[in-house]
Amino acid sequence: MSFFKYYFYYVIIYLILIGVALSNSGGPSGNYANNAPSYNNCTQCHNGNVNSGNGNVSIQGLPSNGYAPGELYSLTVNVSGTNSRGYGFQMASQVGNDNAGNFSLGTLSEDAELNGNRVQHSSRTVSGEWIIDWLAPSSDVGDITFSISGLATGGNSSTGGDNVYTSAVTLPALTPQTLDLFISEYIEGSSNNKGIEIFNPTGVSVDLSNYFVKLSRNGSGWGMYDADTEEPGFVYQLGGTLANGDVLVIATDQATFQSDIQLSYPSVCHFNGDDAVGLFNNNSLIDAVGNPSEDPGSGWAVAGIDNGTGEHTLIRKSSITEGNIDWASSAGSSANDTEWIVEDQNYFLNIGFHVFGDTGENLGPVANAGQDQSVIFGSSVTLNGSASADPDGTIESYQWSQTAGTSVELSSMTEAVVTFTAPSSPDSLSFTLTVTDNEGATSSATAFVKTVQGVSNTVFFSEWAEGTSFNKYIEIYNGTGEEIDLSTYKVSSCSNGCDTEGEWDYPDQVVFDVGTMVAAGDVFVIAHPNADPSILDQADNISFTYMSNGNDAVGLVSTATGFIVDLIGDMSASPPDAWDVAGTPSATNEQTIVRKPSVLNGNADWAASAGTDASNSEWLVFDQNVWDNLGFHNQGVDAPSVTISSISPVFLTDQTEIEFSAAISVPTGSVSNVIVKYGTNNQLVNEAEMYQDNGDIWAGTIPAQQGNIVLQMRVFAISSEGIEGQSAVVERVIASSSPTQIADLYSSQSSDELVTVRGIVTIGGSGLLYPTQTKAYIQDASGRGLQLFDYNLIDGLDRGDEVEVVGYSGYYNTTYQIKDFIFRELSSGNDIPEPISVNAAQANSANYEGTLIALTGNITEVTPISTTGNNYTIDDVTTVMIWNSTGIDVSNLIVGFRGDFIGVGSQYNESFQLLVGYDSDISTVVGVDEDNIILNEFSLLPAYPNPFNPVTNISFVVDKSSEISLKIFDVNGKLVQVVNPKAYQSGVHNIQWNASSLSSGMYFIHMLNGADRYTQKVMLLK
Repeated sequence: MSFFKYYFYYVIIYLILIGVALSNSGGPSGNYANNAPSYNNCTQCHNGNVNSGNGNVSIQGLPSNGYAPGELYSLTVNVSGTNSRGYGFQMASQVGNDNAGNFSLGTLSEDAELNGNRVQHSSRTVSGEWIIDWLAPSSDVGDITFSISGLATGGNSSTGGDNVYTSAVTLPALTPQTLDLFISEYIEGSSNNKGIEIFNPTGVSVDLSNYFVKLSRNGSGWGMYDADTEEPGFVYQLGGTLANGDVLVIATDQATFQSDIQLSYPSVCHFNGDDAVGLFNNNSLIDAVGNPSEDPGSGWAVAGIDNGTGEHTLIRKSSITEGNIDWASSAGSSANDTEWIVEDQNYFLNIGFHVFGDTGENLGPVANAGQDQSVIFGSSVTLNGSASADPDGTIESYQWSQTAGTSVELSSMTEAVVTFTAPSSPDSLSFTLTVTDNEGATSSATAFVKTVQGVSNTVFFSEWAEGTSFNKYIEIYNGTGEEIDLSTYKVSSCSNGCDTEGEWDYPDQVVFDVGTMVAAGDVFVIAHPNADPSILDQADNISFTYMSNGNDAVGLVSTATGFIVDLIGDMSASPPDAWDVAGTPSATNEQTIVRKPSVLNGNADWAASAGTDASNSEWLVFDQNVWDNLGFHNQGVDAPSVTISSISPVFLTDQTEIEFSAAISVPTGSVSNVIVKYGTNNQLVNEAEMYQDNGDIWAGTIPAQQGNIVLQMRVFAISSEGIEGQSAVVERVIASSSPTQIADLYSSQSSDELVTVRGIVTIGGSGLLYPTQTKAYIQDASGRGLQLFDYNLIDGLDRGDEVEVVGYSGYYNTTYQIKDFIFRELSSGNDIPEPISVNAAQANSANYEGTLIALTGNITEVTPISTTGNNYTIDDVTTVMIWNSTGIDVSNLIVGFRGDFIGVGSQYNESFQLLVGYDSDISTVVGVDEDNIILNEFSLLPAYPNPFNPVTNISFVVDKSSEISLKIFDVNGKLVQVVNPKAYQSGVHNIQWNASSLSSGMYFIHMLNGADRYTQKVMLLK
């Protein structure tokens, strides 16, 4: 009995404990989160304090801009604070005492349950977190209050001592977005300073995932550059969220202003003034700058300002509340009817904010104290605060104060622009500008000024050459009167315009080592490493590998300050192809310019330096590849001006006395003495007196010199004031009266040697084998030939001319040639050398390089060489090359054609080819009995086949170079076809006659060679 008694007590106690446990771990039995409006909470069941513990209860996931009817939201309930046995909660959503919306349990909902219209914990959790779903009402029911009570269990096992937390969140219905985003600013600055600013006026945060920016290039259409469909680079999808009243700035990745998104090329921000930019919402255009289907030229007018979208900044007026897809009405025709304010190029002060409507709130001014500066000791310094601005008003006052450095006296403390004199010792100064707007708001900015030792501007550019190929150099002159260390200077440059106008692309293009000394009156030459040897002989530095193409600005700059001492070209972002100098168009391109002796200083004003004519320019302009002044510079205001004006004869040999004259003038006094110094290899060791010939012209002679040399000469003049002036060095090549045999040049492998040759032109120059270059061939009595080459077209090298040539020998790849040559014609109309007859295999030999040969064979393959010519494979062994520039009719040269070809042998890399230059050097080989042909008289051979349909071969023999014409008559004597006269060399030739357009019958062939005429009858059978 006692056993059952104790067992009964045990069961009772156990059930009580389970009940207590259940009462503290399960969900609440009633609706205790009815906080709207009766404010019930968990204290109705639990004894504890309300909102007095160290925790709280919260709801996450409610939409910040209100609920959308019928939308499903995922909510997270959190309860925190000190607890003993976990957390619980209950939550309701109501309008007044009525339920609003429906809670549900999703896949992430754990330890939660529904209790009527409420949701609560199904069991306590130690995390204090529950995830539940809430479906908003299907219509707008007004503000909905979410009431929540949270429980943090206390220290005992009952409902006493628990902490209770309550909260209520009111959620309005989502306000429909009546306004939309628009473009608030458009920047078309210099170089890549381009971008747009997008403003959110809607009153709520906007999800940007449905918005796109599209570009239309030159009227191509939205999202298109030069295709007929949208291209990825010119359509950009936005992302993220844009808060109400905020802006989003999109720019190129090289823009210097602040932006939120930086885009690399190609992009919707890499636009010019004639490219339209559009803003789209769900692929519907909502705003635009420009017309997507129009190319306006440089840009569209805005507010009556031409090219308003080009090289300007456009700011949307604060009165504009929405975008406009009608660009004409948006741009307007005046400041009154436009939606835009037009600012100058590179105006960036309004980037990052937008003034919208009349908010009644003042926007503060933006102070700008100007750029930080490095200045020379004792120089005049300007502080410029005029770029300060007020976005919604005006700047009423300026106030400067010095905040660091040796005290200086400002010209004014209350002006936008002030000046002062820099200290004469190293120092660092700072100045703060405070501006006040029309409503009393202020802003401050600070500018820093560093003082440094300056450099002399009597060091300057004395010469600039933009020659062919890599023949480019810059010469720097030391006019200080004492030795200088060039490391205090550097050369800076821009390439095809400065990326940012006024700033160097390469500020440290050439930096000189400490100890780079230049003597007084001496020069320092910077040259391209692959320049002509005569340039490299004078070069002191060959590190500048990307030298000018004519529109690259170059400056001589102070290393310490960055100040420009001298300048060639301007630092604009869009320069011309080349700059005019002294009235000479494009003088910085493919010409040489030399500083006048009267110039004593560098000049950072390029327009003034270049001048507009020869009288007001600081420069003398010479032809391309004239480098006579390289390696020295004349300077002196009163020095005589000396120019060698003539040298004769034009073609000099070692048998020729050289006569020359020079024009000499002096600004003061008279010319007292003139001599010429001459020699070779920059050693002017010989001299001769000159005499006054007529007025300012002085004349002299130099005895005949050794052949195959370059003679250099310079004229020196001394004035009655004792001041010397000198001409530029002039060079002339002296030919040898004993020419070298071409075969001997091949045997000795002569290279880079000045040689003289004499021979007959076999293929003429001036564009025959290349449309823009000279590639002529001559052959002498040794039986060998070679190429005469020049990058320019040289007239006067015609087939049959006997010429004497002096120039430099050598190979270009596998072509043996003479380059940099001069020549004279000895006679014309000579017979060309008899070509060497070879077969196709024999033609593949370097022994025939440049030499006239003839071969017979069949065309087995035709290979076009780009659009410039055709390569014909002969018997699958060798090739014949015919360039389009020869004008040869190649219509009959098809696979299967058999013919005789005359040309010069030419090795091209590892293969060989025959270069043919003339129509008359190609003839058809026909099926006639050549054993019976007499080659020493003009004759017409039997046509083959005959009868024919519709093509027959008309063969004939020419005993000497002759002009042959052909006429064909029908049986009634009517002329039916004429073959235009053409020159043929001696030998057997063939003309194919195609009579496909004629009817069957008898025809008569008349062949004429001067007064000689032959007639033959042929029968056309169809």
